[in-house]
Amino acid sequence: MTKAQDISDIIAQRQPLAKKLEEIETRLKTLCQWLGDLEQERQRQLKQWSGDSETTSKLQNLKLTEFEQRVRDELTTLHRLKGRFSRNTLNIGVIGSMGQGKSTLLQSLTGLTNQVIPAFPGKACTAARSKISHQDGQITEARIEFHSGDSFLNEVILPYYHKLELEPKPSSFEAFASSPLPSLPSEDDHTQTNIYNRLKNDYRRHTDQYREYLGRDGLRLQDESQISSYVAQTYEDNQLVNYQCLAVKSVEISCSFPVQEIGAIALIDVPGLGDFRLGDESLVIEALGQEVDFILFIYKPSKDRANFEQRDTQLYNLASQALNNLSRRSIFVLNADSNGQNQDSCRSLKQDLDSNAVRMPVLESVIADCSSPEEANTQVLGTVLNHLRTNVTELDQAYAQEKITSLESSLQALQ
Repeated sequence: MTKAQDISDIIAQRQPLAKKLEEIETRLKTLCQWLGDLEQERQRQLKQWSGDSETTSKLQNLKLTEFEQRVRDELTTLHRLKGRFSRNTLNIGVIGSMGQGKSTLLQSLTGLTNQVIPAFPGKACTAARSKISHQDGQITEARIEFHSGDSFLNEVILPYYHKLELEPKPSSFEAFASSPLPSLPSEDDHTQTNIYNRLKNDYRRHTDQYREYLGRDGLRLQDESQISSYVAQTYEDNQLVNYQCLAVKSVEISCSFPVQEIGAIALIDVPGLGDFRLGDESLVIEALGQEVDFILFIYKPSKDRANFEQRDTQLYNLASQALNNLSRRSIFVLNADSNGQNQDSCRSLKQDLDSNAVRMPVLESVIADCSSPEEANTQVLGTVLNHLRTNVTELDQAYAQEKITSLESSLQALQ
């Protein structure tokens, strides 16, 4: 059986799980509605029996709102899981801080060039969450989804205000665009200052340049020379030059990967991790939990420094919140220089990972030159596909059954 057939079998085996989860999701939504109605009735009865302390005490002890929130939390988890099992692709998430070689690796795996996925050091970085799907024999096509004014405010702008403790917070995009940007409470923290400057210099100063794109219908592009202006933020003399990318919510690219026999595989690039751009972490978690089946961490050590930093473990911990059994759904790629200068550093970090001297447990750590299509496809993608074939179905079924049992117990507790 080929790798493509194995991938198709995994996807097919998920469909009954998705159907079962959909049935439970429907029951949970009904339960939430019922609990909401009960809470309204409890409030009405509290007013009616306000003079009866015994009855009032009993009514106050009914924790309906608390239980409803528990059910809604379970519903959120269930919805992510159903979304994952309903997909017609197996998705590999590529995670790493800025400058580690994510874009270079994506180029090597997909065959796309700088026209579509820019990989110029210090020149450009991914602007929005991107999904790149393999389609046999298909010409490259990008589907661009733009933010609405509300989603842009909530998902892009307000995280800056929360992180930097800026007041007052804007109630709409128009309020953000027309009001002076609040001053930074303290300029002593250089990281906070850099984050503030990104908000000021990109998003606030140039609202007139990108506001026309907010709320636009989706865009389909087949001209590769146009795609990168929506996929990546490009700077000249430290000034952003393609403002339209700021309004992009997500990008889906389909193309024919160099390795034809991989089947229904997609790569997910989640940006904004480890640089001065912010995003709502809950949205990152939601994206990973629903869209990703396997995670590929990428790190490029220097030739003189072989150690991980705090931000690397933070990225791992964030991913672990989103994806169950992360240690059995991920590998670590140590990105080697094509000239071999950082090989010793890569070997040292691999030893740290393999011996658990650094606590970021994964299935395997791999040293590969991500700029080499051959190494990227054989040593990186080949390793991922082998683990997908042997682990994912078992993990899917076990986790789905665990959630189903937990949810059914919650439902029975109310009967």
